[in-house]
Amino acid sequence: MLFSTFFKLAVMALAPVLASVIFILLDKKTAFGELAFGKRQFIIGFVFGIITICGTEFGVDAGGAILNVRDASVLSAGLLFGGPAGIMAGLMGGIHRFFAVYWGAGLYTRVGCTIATTLAGFVAALLRKYMFEYKRPGVYYAFSIGLIMEVFHILMIFVTHLDDVRTAFEFVVLCGAPMISVNAISVTLSTLFVNKIAAPPKTNESKELRKLSRTFSQFLL
Repeated sequence: MLFSTFFKLAVMALAPVLASVIFILLDKKTAFGELAFGKRQFIIGFVFGIITICGTEFGVDAGGAILNVRDASVLSAGLLFGGPAGIMAGLMGGIHRFFAVYWGAGLYTRVGCTIATTLAGFVAALLRKYMFEYKRPGVYYAFSIGLIMEVFHILMIFVTHLDDVRTAFEFVVLCGAPMISVNAISVTLSTLFVNKIAAPPKTNESKELRKLSRTFSQFLL
């Protein structure tokens, strides 16, 4: 059962990775890269938003909880392609998650998932602007951000159900490991492939800073 759950999530996690590769190729090799910034952001945000919605619709049912790879799409859009794209994807995914309870999505995690998915877009946008100065993050940073955001997502279940901690804890135990690991890996793979294809110029990041980042990621894991 556990292997089957991870396998289904892994397959879903490939969607934002594939979309990231396609968009970076379009940006480098076609006229798409010459479009106005706003148009490109809208297209990228819309596509990643659709993938985010699919993450909800095709989530894995595990004992009443719907496991998903929703946040990976939002983070990939915002961190790799632009803040507006990430915010748009997050809003699309968050709004859809809120109303998805009417056709089968989990009601218990409705508020927590809606808040976490929406905030993921804004966090990605802020990090891209203020932490990475409009550049794409490195692999270790991407992994750390994916990990932390998904931990936050899971913790939101507690925050929105402080009056029913026992049930909330059961959901966390069920969803925590697969969702945190697969979402973090998905963002990492998207970043890895995009950076390889884009071949960004080398930064002045020192070996000590890279080592610190790697150590921090390992500590979080």
